[in-house]
Amino acid sequence: MIDASATTRLDIRCAMPDTSSAALTAHSLYDFVKDFQPMFAAAVALTAAAIAYRGVMAKVNFDRSIDSRTQRSIDLALFLRLRTQLESAASLALILRQNLNSPSMRQMKVDWDKTLYWECDVSELDEAWKHLDRIPTPCIIAVARARNADKILRSCDAEGRQAGHATPDLNGRYWTAAHEFATNAKQVLEVIKPEIERLQNS
Repeated sequence: MIDASATTRLDIRCAMPDTSSAALTAHSLYDFVKDFQPMFAAAVALTAAAIAYRGVMAKVNFDRSIDSRTQRSIDLALFLRLRTQLESAASLALILRQNLNSPSMRQMKVDWDKTLYWECDVSELDEAWKHLDRIPTPCIIAVARARNADKILRSCDAEGRQAGHATPDLNGRYWTAAHEFATNAKQVLEVIKPEIERLQNS
């Protein structure tokens, strides 16, 4: 004869869910999350760092682009001013050289008039000399020689104005300085004109 109470207990056990299995599953999931939590945190940190790095690099590249455009504008302005001054001064140097080459100027004293004045603003030569890193290498020597010739021209002009007349010796020095200036100014212009076109088109 079957014990009714035992049957009832068996039925109850069969009807009850397997809580131990569910608990084991939940515990395993917790352990999994717990074990991989540092990895998840590291992944999130790396992602955030990558996003921040891209943002920083974008700003750096943008700043570099701005700096590059600013530097090109500065160089272009310098070259344009230098070209304007040298074209005018070189023309005057050629006229002065021609005037000094006349027979009367070579052989006798003549009045020091306006045809012999050296009144040119070539201050951009000094500005270029202060910033040789911005000047094309092929014209650095020409810039230096043109500056030196300008100083000699100014000195000769001052000497002639003080004396009131020109002499063969002064004329010779003046002519040489005018020739030196015109020659080197031309060399500088030949170099910076293509640079101006490049900067204007960049």
